[in-house]
Amino acid sequence: MFAGEFPCKLDDKGRFAMPASLREHFAMPGHLEVKKAVLVKSQQERCLWLFPLHHWYTLLEVQRQRLNERESRLFMHYVVSDVVEVEIDRASRVLVPRKLREHAGIGEDTVWSACMTAWRSGAARRGWCISASWKKSTKCL
Repeated sequence: MFAGEFPCKLDDKGRFAMPASLREHFAMPGHLEVKKAVLVKSQQERCLWLFPLHHWYTLLEVQRQRLNERESRLFMHYVVSDVVEVEIDRASRVLVPRKLREHAGIGEDTVWSACMTAWRSGAARRGWCISASWKKSTKCL
């Protein structure tokens, strides 16, 4: 489970180094050397969510089964349309696209907190976000 705060700095290309203690969670099943994630723009707060790619697809399947057709269209429009798949490179860096950095107000100093939610440094961390267990919501501190 993701827990704690992880201050990091974005380089001039918008990349941050994935904390060493979290890297294994992003390994693709059957291909442990390949690490992928998705960045999701929060619709409620100025932050980003980071999910291991394989967990993201599990979450989508759960949502697909729970939602009716109208709800599914809204989910796809408001959530999935702003998802960006990213690969964690050999130096364990993740590129955060400019559009998502601007949405979250993320500059050079960034804090990944609690459930891998990115906030600009010094921002109040309030709101609800999806926990690393992907089964319930937890309140961000």
